[in-house]
Amino acid sequence: MHRAIFAADTRGSISVELALVSFFILFPLLAGGWDFLNALSSQSELNAALQSLYYYAWNDPTDAQNTTALANFLAINNKSAVATISLPSTPGYKPTLSYMCSSTTGTPTPTTQGASCGTGEVKQTYVTYQLVATVNLPVPIPGIANPLQLGATGMVQIQ
Repeated sequence: MHRAIFAADTRGSISVELALVSFFILFPLLAGGWDFLNALSSQSELNAALQSLYYYAWNDPTDAQNTTALANFLAINNKSAVATISLPSTPGYKPTLSYMCSSTTGTPTPTTQGASCGTGEVKQTYVTYQLVATVNLPVPIPGIANPLQLGATGMVQIQ
């Protein structure tokens, strides 16, 4: 007779255990996965925006350091982005130009803007961009910064 009472109670016990497992294990796993995918897609968009800046610099090398034009260009990219991508907010930030003299036989050597290269060498101009993105995570998880700061840096030859 006592067995029938205990058998009836197991259904309630299982549903309580399932509720506890769902709340303390499944929900944090799904929330963490959602945050991870959000951060991953934002990093992918950040890399795509950096590549877009490369094409922008190749198209107009004289405007490669114009931060106003670059910010406007990034604003167009941000219309369909998950995270807001921008140039660093450091006062006075400007993409840096660097110069190299290269030949077909040796390794490129750094030079300055006004200097000329040796015989058989070609002067190349590079620009270095730095981008940042602020990602607001959908489900804040203890131990993970929210908003999450992402960054990307890259250098491309423009002339």
